[in-house]
Amino acid sequence: MKALKDDNVNMIGLYGMGGVGKTTLVKEVGRRAKESQLFPEVLMATVSQNPNVIGIQDRMADSLHLKFEKTSKEGRASELWQRLQGKKMLIILDDVWKHIDLKEIGIPFGDDHRGCKILLTTRVQGICFSMECQQKVLLRVLPEDEAWDLFRINAGLRDGDSTLNTVAREVARECQGLPIALVTVGRALRGKSRVQWEVASKQLKESQFVRMEQIDEQNNAYTCLKLSYDYLKYEETKSCFVLCCLFPEDYDIPIEDLTRYAVGCGLHQDTEPIEDARKRVSVAIENLKDCCMLLGTETEEHVRMHDLVRDFAIQIASSEEYGFMVKAGIGLKEWPMSIKSFEACTTISLMGNKLTELPEGLVCPRLKVLLLELDDGMNVPQRFFEGMKEIEVLSLEGECLSLQSLELLTKLQSLVLIRCGCKDLIWLRKLQRLKILVFIMCLSIEELPDEIGELKELRLLDVTGCRSLRRIPVNLI
Repeated sequence: MKALKDDNVNMIGLYGMGGVGKTTLVKEVGRRAKESQLFPEVLMATVSQNPNVIGIQDRMADSLHLKFEKTSKEGRASELWQRLQGKKMLIILDDVWKHIDLKEIGIPFGDDHRGCKILLTTRVQGICFSMECQQKVLLRVLPEDEAWDLFRINAGLRDGDSTLNTVAREVARECQGLPIALVTVGRALRGKSRVQWEVASKQLKESQFVRMEQIDEQNNAYTCLKLSYDYLKYEETKSCFVLCCLFPEDYDIPIEDLTRYAVGCGLHQDTEPIEDARKRVSVAIENLKDCCMLLGTETEEHVRMHDLVRDFAIQIASSEEYGFMVKAGIGLKEWPMSIKSFEACTTISLMGNKLTELPEGLVCPRLKVLLLELDDGMNVPQRFFEGMKEIEVLSLEGECLSLQSLELLTKLQSLVLIRCGCKDLIWLRKLQRLKILVFIMCLSIEELPDEIGELKELRLLDVTGCRSLRRIPVNLI
């Protein structure tokens, strides 16, 4: 707060390892800065490993109630710059991984814009130097007494509870002062017996993530998160947790999408109404939020994953037990052919990329879930899906697609097409197990064929944003 009041400081860098509480701290700083009227306006945007300038501009515009008139990145930057110029404002840029061009976003900065102050968070101290921060603040792990207080509160222990406190302190020490570990482990063991506490203590002391090639602190965080994951009561909750890692980093995960994937994967009974499935997913989400494995957002319809928790979830999902391949939101332009074989994959997520080409065909005999985002207008090869006959969930965004290419996917239960140029819709009648059919902003669709009425198991049809659609068969669902 002292640096925020210093007129000679207009860029502050807060750095520290993942899970140490940087985001929580800057949110509180932003709240206090606005509450004390130090700044009349506080804006916050998450940057992430692969910055999406348009997304950052959108989040800042939403906070300012600004509607862009321009569609280009440069035009929007100019509008944002004009709106912010000369204003006294705190802008928080969270989770910065590399140097960012503030001008490209539209953030006025420098000696000519002293009213605009930037507070950024990063795991990498070098970013503070790269961004020329005048004040650099290291956020360390908690000292032992503060760590114990945080752990005790989350574990529901009374300060004088001598029956558990000895072993509980041992567990807390294994978290090594890292807030995310203290909170998740504490909540996982809340209400457990002494024997369970002793077992947990032994697990933490002996556990090693041998596959991780990270710094010791991150190994420790993963060990603690593994304990929290193991203590999740229901397999359904664990499955929901793993599904969340399919989305890009720092993504606002739609709970409705999780429901549709869960139904498509057969996590719920075949005869169960969609509304019942939604309730069960919501319960799993609430359980995960309660133990801090998921985070809430500004809306009830979305959740988020802390990036350290997501990294851990990907490790779990990549194991032989699950067989996931997750490369979501990392800026891929080509199919990841560096992976020699996809035969063991049960789930592939390449959403949040802009693939400009696909292989003619792949052998994926175990693949059940495929989530792809392609460059707008790219044609999907006709034989692309021939080696994927076990697919149950398919989500495609941004491509041109003949639905005849899906005729062999007879086990498909959830089909999501977003901004797709769709043709040959009559071939949907081949997908007799389809429960969920989604067309979002598919502007080429003018009518749905009567043959869709042959899909007797269809329980949900979503045609949001299909502005050209004029006809839907009666009594379809």
